[in-house]
Amino acid sequence: MHRHTFPQILLIVLVLLTGCSNDAPNTKLPEQQPAETVPAPSPVPDTATVEVQNPAETAPKEPQESPRTESDAKPNARKVKPNLPPDAAPTRNANPAGNPTGYISRKQVILQKEPTKDAAKIASLDIYQAVIILETKMTDEAGKSFDIPQWYKVQLANKQTGWVASRSVTVN
Repeated sequence: MHRHTFPQILLIVLVLLTGCSNDAPNTKLPEQQPAETVPAPSPVPDTATVEVQNPAETAPKEPQESPRTESDAKPNARKVKPNLPPDAAPTRNANPAGNPTGYISRKQVILQKEPTKDAAKIASLDIYQAVIILETKMTDEAGKSFDIPQWYKVQLANKQTGWVASRSVTVN
């Protein structure tokens, strides 16, 4: 008996709601004043770009903590992992396509031309080096399919691309 009660009540409520919306008098709402315009905040300069004016200033310097910016105060801003050095995070404009990012999580990782262990080696990657993930390969060298990626095609900060074993990358 209860099975038929809910659909009948729902039908009655819908009929009443549609009937009420058609019977409502046309009342004009008071005009709202336009909201006061507030100038947009000035853009924060990109701290990843540094201009060098004097060749004597190119000497290596000790890493310094970057000053806090307005973007640090955003509650939904993505936090960098505590054990990740500040230079491992990719710059804002380095990933215009919005691909996933990550970093190399092992020592002496080889960037390879193809997703196989025997492929030509392109470069040796440092631990915590930032990467942009361009493509994933879900099969191993023998063609066996897996639920998780076995290889990532990555792009480095210098725009160089190649393949690394997925176990060597931590995805942000």
